[in-house]
Amino acid sequence: MKTAARASWERLGADSPHKKTHALLCQEYVLQSDTVIYRIRPRDEKHPVLLPVGQQTQFRIQRDKMLLQVEDLDAKEREYSVVSMTARQSK
Repeated sequence: MKTAARASWERLGADSPHKKTHALLCQEYVLQSDTVIYRIRPRDEKHPVLLPVGQQTQFRIQRDKMLLQVEDLDAKEREYSVVSMTARQSK
């Protein structure tokens, strides 16, 4: 089952461009669907792709991973680990 969701990305753990130190930080994103807010991290830590902010995306859950596809990026399906899930407040 594929679910279309408005991606409201928030990139956590970004390095400051003014720092000379190199810290290994993990990319984490916030993805909002109609009913759930997901916090996700890329499973490929060596070659993570920077996701665009505010884009429409499709995803599906398969066993222990989220498969995410951003059509405006390159339409490739990528694997993410779900860190947490929170139900969205009803309007």
